[in-house]
Amino acid sequence: MLFLYDYESEEALQKTIETLTDIQDHSFVQLKENREVPLRFSFGYCLTKEETDYQMLFKEADRKMYENKLERKKDKTM
Repeated sequence: MLFLYDYESEEALQKTIETLTDIQDHSFVQLKENREVPLRFSFGYCLTKEETDYQMLFKEADRKMYENKLERKKDKTM
């Protein structure tokens, strides 16, 4: 779980989300003997500007993570 806050604007926060999306598909881990392994992950997020129920935000982000995971699996099989 990652909390992002104190951004000057929603656009700045969206840039961070875009960066995470890019990292999601283009990262590798260097193992011994110069072996690279792709690092893949799914994520979901939820934005709010006001105080709200943490559990509700968590459920929404979790739902989006599973959507992201299914979409990435579907793209991989095509």
